[in-house]
Amino acid sequence: MNIIHKNNIILNKLPPLEQQALVETDIVLGGYQCLTDFILKVVKEKEEENSKNNEVIIASERDAEVFIDAIYTIQEPSIRLIMAFKEYNAIINKG
Repeated sequence: MNIIHKNNIILNKLPPLEQQALVETDIVLGGYQCLTDFILKVVKEKEEENSKNNEVIIASERDAEVFIDAIYTIQEPSIRLIMAFKEYNAIINKG
């Protein structure tokens, strides 16, 4: 098997016959004009998938930071909460 080393990426020049057959089938079924069109489409789809996954990770990290900040930041209760607490205590103490 011929192997090309470029920028620390190993490219196999000739994939096994089974893989070649699968790719050829996908090219025909997908209506692609050539192997290059097929490869570019697959690479683009994978890049979009990786990009979305990365965005989810970044959003999750931001959410975690906001959550931790909310837990460790002490805030005064709002007027509405204070009033609700007083009303609750008044109801409980009556009974």
